[in-house]
Amino acid sequence: MALSLRGNDGQDDSRDDVSVAESSKGHRKTEEERLQFFHSQPDCGEVEPHRAFCTGCDQWVPLNAVRSYVMRPWLVHRRECRKSPSTTKQYAFESRFPEFILMCLREG
Repeated sequence: MALSLRGNDGQDDSRDDVSVAESSKGHRKTEEERLQFFHSQPDCGEVEPHRAFCTGCDQWVPLNAVRSYVMRPWLVHRRECRKSPSTTKQYAFESRFPEFILMCLREG
């Protein structure tokens, strides 16, 4: 039996309910774990299966058109978003004030 380049003896690795974790161990996260990850992100206002809302730049971040709650596009966006001079001030400001005060300021 020849070994597959996929490293799992030819088994299909394209399940929608799992994703490679950010760790080097290759543990796959379930869809539920990925959703929990987004809910734990302080700068993720809303999350849908294929997009997440970044409160740092007030934009929707596309995640993946086919698979649900893919984490990598969010992690890449978050890293780049925090580097941006226009959103760095926003993150610093939001870290000092409770959310309800910020909502009042945005509405008024």
